[in-house]
Amino acid sequence: MKQLSLQKKIEVPAVSGRPSRQVLRQDLVRIVEARTREILEHINHELDKSGKKSFLSGGVILTGGTSLLPGIDLLAEEIFGLSVIVARPAGLGGLSERVASPEYSTAVGLIKYVVRSIDIESKAPNEKWSASSGEKRNPFLKLWSWMETNL
Repeated sequence: MKQLSLQKKIEVPAVSGRPSRQVLRQDLVRIVEARTREILEHINHELDKSGKKSFLSGGVILTGGTSLLPGIDLLAEEIFGLSVIVARPAGLGGLSERVASPEYSTAVGLIKYVVRSIDIESKAPNEKWSASSGEKRNPFLKLWSWMETNL
């Protein structure tokens, strides 16, 4: 992995009418790491308090865009005292390369869950999944069929 210089300046875009500005990468890294550590420690505290942490023998799975932070898996392992992996959507067809990043894992997982748990034919009994040629199909059913096939 290419080592990035902590002395490099990064432009922070304008927010709430403030002008954009340049900050040192090391300053940004220090702030993001501190907040990430704080969040993970809070999660660990809540897991301990709930008594559910002992059920996580398989470890912790990180999802979402934050799981792309370099070293977050190591930080999470340190804080939780458990193995940690970063989730990536799997078993996808169609646009899989576009949604194969951890930032989409939660959304893809929820869509897959819904697709597997709803019997669409009971929701639309007059529609058929496999329409014969020339027959118009409900656009929702087309989308649902695509999701069942590709997710």
